[in-house]
Amino acid sequence: MKKKTIYIVSKFGFDNIGGVERVNRYLYEILSKRYEVKVISKRKKPFRHGDWLFQSLYMSLSLFFKRNKIVIGTSWHSFLYPCDFSIHHGTTAGVIAAKCEEESLYKRRISRMEQISAKIARMNLAVSENCRNEMISFYGIKPEKIKVLNNFVNDSVFFPLKGSESEFGGGARPRTVRILFSGRLGARKGLEKLLELSRAIEETDGFELRIATVSGENNYLFQGRKKTSIQTGVKFEDMNAFYNSGDVFYFPSHYEGFSMATLEALCAGIPVIGSRYAVMPELEKYDFVKVTDSASIPELLSDIKKIVSENTSKKDMIHGIIKDDFGRNQYEKKLFDLIG
Repeated sequence: MKKKTIYIVSKFGFDNIGGVERVNRYLYEILSKRYEVKVISKRKKPFRHGDWLFQSLYMSLSLFFKRNKIVIGTSWHSFLYPCDFSIHHGTTAGVIAAKCEEESLYKRRISRMEQISAKIARMNLAVSENCRNEMISFYGIKPEKIKVLNNFVNDSVFFPLKGSESEFGGGARPRTVRILFSGRLGARKGLEKLLELSRAIEETDGFELRIATVSGENNYLFQGRKKTSIQTGVKFEDMNAFYNSGDVFYFPSHYEGFSMATLEALCAGIPVIGSRYAVMPELEKYDFVKVTDSASIPELLSDIKKIVSENTSKKDMIHGIIKDDFGRNQYEKKLFDLIG
């Protein structure tokens, strides 16, 4: 009998601009070891109106004409096809409930498409327990139709660098505590808290803030700050060097499915402090992570100094723990067990 072909539905392909696309690229690499794997993505020529909807309709309908297949969908990207596995990187209903972005007709429609996708899928894969709970409470999905498959971190890409510093460091490390943030400078990622922190450390000795972002969105809000620096357009292959240039990763995000940035920083050996969404319950058991949802800036800076002092010489240990619990090898085993 001919071996089945696996189709991965990824609207934006395998670009490294976002965690969803990165996970789909990893899926392709892993599954290609044992199967023929093909990708279905959006048409190159976009529709003039309602592109987001018509692209999803196109990808859904195209799957009905494939034979001898296993389909791994990405939530609403192919919402009308009953995928064998539908991966959910959080829920739009959760974003709306968190009130971290303005609610819109577009978001409500995407939420409805996610619900349809989850209800007709043979099995749903949620990237975190929180995502699973949201699918049950917001979308009414039966618990037995959801399995949790946490995101993994590519431990061959993210690891502690030997020596004093990476190229981002610029020489011997001063005594200043270097606080890192990576991601889009938008409201959902905690922009207000970053601005508050940036303002405070201008008047506080011993701290600096380093930001890595893909676009220049809202960079101007940090203009004139001497202790805040922004690297725009940092490539994926340079992110390990960025993480290694700091002492702690701060992530005040208001909503995440299961943060790739958090995992990457930890795998580079850097402790993490951030919001409830940055530090999911799966990570709370580690003493090199801390949740600080409502902390004032003085409390935050105190917590940062404490977590840095406790983990300065533990980079290799942190990397080893995260590699074992959230590295690529354990993910591959779980994935192949699911595919069968």
